[in-house]
Amino acid sequence: MKNISRESLQLFFNRLLLKGELAYGTRMKVKMYLSSIFTHAVKYGYLTNNKVRSVDLGQKPPHIQPDLPTTEELKRIEEALPDGKYRMFFQTSMGMGARAGEVPALRWRSLDLDRGIVWIRQTVYEGRLDSPKTHRSARPVYIPEELVQKLREYRKQFPNATDDDFVFPSQTGKTPMRYSNLLKRWLRPICKRLGITRTTWLLLCHW
Repeated sequence: MKNISRESLQLFFNRLLLKGELAYGTRMKVKMYLSSIFTHAVKYGYLTNNKVRSVDLGQKPPHIQPDLPTTEELKRIEEALPDGKYRMFFQTSMGMGARAGEVPALRWRSLDLDRGIVWIRQTVYEGRLDSPKTHRSARPVYIPEELVQKLREYRKQFPNATDDDFVFPSQTGKTPMRYSNLLKRWLRPICKRLGITRTTWLLLCHW
């Protein structure tokens, strides 16, 4: 480590920047990890200083606001979806502003409609249930009264459902519906027909 100069460290990060292989945030993490190693080397007497601290990562790129669908466009998409599970799924996602895998994982016990709260306790990725993405992701989400009433009406379609059943089940009724199926089979074709180009789930839920 003594033979590693500031210049060689800077050159290493410059190459990462020029090649465009790593985003700014990732380069920052690499610097942080390397800095931690050098700090320990200084602590135990292997080095006299931490050379990584002086490395310049380059200018942080500006945040670009995504081109979000308008309220009118979302309404047109909603009206074009078939009434029932798919439309309710869309309405719930928009009303919650939830991540793509969070709404499919909802069970009836996740809904506290008397208080207007939906509890995020699980997420779905490629058909597999898991805990939310981060510790902070497990949370209550307050929903508008209009969505509460729609969910009450939707609940009547499942008179035999238990609290552990999924709110939006697959065809088998035992597993959660895949949001990717809704996106591929309904949302993208509908948006194409309506001339709406912003159809990723991330953009829709950013609204």
